[in-house]
Amino acid sequence: MFNVSNNNKNYSKPNRIINRNQSFNYSSLARNLYPVDFHKDPNLSGQLFLEETINLACKEADNLLNSGLNLSFREENNKKIYFIESFPQKIVLRRCAENIKLHCSVEYRNRNAICKEIKCFLSNHTKYNLYKYDIKNFFESSDSALVNKTLLSYGKLSNQNKYIIKNVVDKVGFLPRGVEISPVLGEIILDEFDIEVRRHPEVVYYSRFVDDIFIITTSYEENFESYLNDKLPKPLLFNEREDKKDKLCVEMVGNNKSSKSFSYLGYVFNIIDDASKNRAIKIDISDKKIKSIKTKVSKALLSYSKDGDSELLLDRIRFLTSNRQMQDKNTGMKVPAGIYYNYSLITESSDSLEKLDATFYHFIYNYEKFFKKSNGKIMSKNLKRRLLRFSFKYGFENKVFVKFSLNRISKLVRIWK
Repeated sequence: MFNVSNNNKNYSKPNRIINRNQSFNYSSLARNLYPVDFHKDPNLSGQLFLEETINLACKEADNLLNSGLNLSFREENNKKIYFIESFPQKIVLRRCAENIKLHCSVEYRNRNAICKEIKCFLSNHTKYNLYKYDIKNFFESSDSALVNKTLLSYGKLSNQNKYIIKNVVDKVGFLPRGVEISPVLGEIILDEFDIEVRRHPEVVYYSRFVDDIFIITTSYEENFESYLNDKLPKPLLFNEREDKKDKLCVEMVGNNKSSKSFSYLGYVFNIIDDASKNRAIKIDISDKKIKSIKTKVSKALLSYSKDGDSELLLDRIRFLTSNRQMQDKNTGMKVPAGIYYNYSLITESSDSLEKLDATFYHFIYNYEKFFKKSNGKIMSKNLKRRLLRFSFKYGFENKVFVKFSLNRISKLVRIWK
């Protein structure tokens, strides 16, 4: 049986009484310059320009960003992604986000750590229900009233931080997706909800990654969806789309007529009842992610048909089928990413990598049919041979690493945004 005395039951609101400096002074703002900033603007390497930039940030903070917030947006996947055009204002919001994280005890969960926990719980032989929810338009639905109400419960956050947050949120009327303070504010908005769901007597496991929620229960809960809706902060609502909401009832080992599956955080989990003590759990890349990778391959080939840049095409396919070290913009630390590190939990019986390879090779062999327009660039036999050397499966199994400069990566990924 499940051990229901897990850490879900012992979870309580973090202690918010933290006596740490929240000031927006020269030194605290200077700490919020990242290595990538100096790459984007080499002028920051000059002492005079650097000091002027930080002093401007100090003035912006003193004025609570009342001088006029330079907020713009771009469209991405039918969503508005906001960004701050003024670099001094961006520094202020980074410091504000830092203060919220420290004084509101915010901790971000790791995607792979969550999926490992889920796999462990799913393998249990007993009966259980699992629920998957997504909050509809989470950032856009977190309006000014909800943000201000949330901030009231965090008494140790300074008024300067709160006024800066208010000026940003009031500018658009909700949490602007993409702005520095929005992810951490999203976490504290859902803090009470997390605690209440974990405290439910029939909840065995609960996790949330941004607005993607996953719950395992003992299967004895009643009116559970009503309970969740009641605890969700208003005006937030769960997404009712079929691909965003799921419930599975899993019987005791030996009583399930067929395997069950669901997708979460880029993986598809298959629960296989093989009548052994513990269930077998097969993990693969989700259909949505497979489609996304195929789309990127297609866009790379379409781009080649227009510009005929064979080296750019080769690097784009190399990028997709390999791994690389990415630099964390906050710390400057190297973080591995790529086909293996993004999907390291898939099991040996996975067939998604072979499917990706099959689609990729099909695209190359049929380039003229699928991608070349009447005036498009031809693809030589030599280029096809070079492309066919790449393999998603090989890149995954051998953890193939490739180095790209930041400028090159920026050029490679431009067509996928």
